Amino acid sequence: MRSAFLLSLLLLAPANLSAAEPEVVSSHRIVIDFSDISLCLFDGDKPVASYPVALPRVTPKLPATGRVVRVIKDPVWYPTESTRRYYFRKKGVELPQRIEPGSKLNAMGQAKLIIVFESGDINHAVRVHGTNDPTSIGKRVSRGCIRMRNEDILALSSLISADLLSGKSIPIVFAP
Repeated sequence: MRSAFLLSLLLLAPANLSAAEPEVVSSHRIVIDFSDISLCLFDGDKPVASYPVALPRVTPKLPATGRVVRVIKDPVWYPTESTRRYYFRKKGVELPQRIEPGSKLNAMGQAKLIIVFESGDINHAVRVHGTNDPTSIGKRVSRGCIRMRNEDILALSSLISADLLSGKSIPIVFAP
């Protein structure tokens, strides 16, 4: 029953594309399952890979749909002012405005997925990315983003990169 529900959500993902934007959509689909705290990559209706993730402490209005349009490996992190205040207040760490790849302070880890959201109440700055805190995986602890172990975001990136490089976007669903 749960897999039928997730498949029905997959069908929602490409439905809201703008008519003004010609779009080539991949046969791959990503579903972030908030009940299972996992991310699953599908090719059509066939599961290809599944990974544990860390989710936001506060669950957004679900379902939400969008499309992955780009992967950035070794990203620079530009923490927002509110994130910088949070780190200082909660952890006693004064974050710089720009944090280079490889820094132990870089919360983006080794890669991030750029998402264009089309429905739902998701902040446009939310990403799926690696982490500098692998102990957070399997928990609801982030301030909005979806975290993956660095080896998992790199594996996922390699599975979808050919589609992205050929101009296809990858539908993504944040499922309840």
